[in-house]
Amino acid sequence: AMGQIARTARIENPPVLRLWCGLGAGLVFLQVASGIWVSTNFAALACGEFPLCRGVWVPSMDFGAALEWGHPAQTAYSPEALAAIHWIHRLIALVTLIYLAALAIRLARVRGLTGYGTAVVGLVLAETGLGIVNVAAGLPLLGVLGHNALGALLLMAVTMLNFKTRIQRA
Repeated sequence: AMGQIARTARIENPPVLRLWCGLGAGLVFLQVASGIWVSTNFAALACGEFPLCRGVWVPSMDFGAALEWGHPAQTAYSPEALAAIHWIHRLIALVTLIYLAALAIRLARVRGLTGYGTAVVGLVLAETGLGIVNVAAGLPLLGVLGHNALGALLLMAVTMLNFKTRIQRA
């Protein structure tokens, strides 16, 4: 009886679902890394409004300088490079939001995983919304702390989801 209670729900086509969940975790990890890149280079206000950036849909950006791995830590980036760093974070955020929403829809049909899908989509929506509010409000400290906390919770949620789908027996 206890073994049945502890046993997780069976899932259809576990390798495909594991792939979906693994890709979701990879996107969240990439987005967290790009957020760290934004904050360590003080690029959070390089695009000080949303959905525009520097007053236009697609600002002048220097991806070459932004993606230069040997950039000295103490050397400031140009405004165009900072805009590129911020823009990349926004782009990955959009891809992550769409992907995790699709994943949540897929998880809604899997007994035992619906709650994970709800948590993941709720967290990614809150994280996206707070990121937009933070930019529009000029990065208030509590908003930035909340954005970081939500990012950590989202990373934990997709990690737990991946653990859950990997311990299930098909």
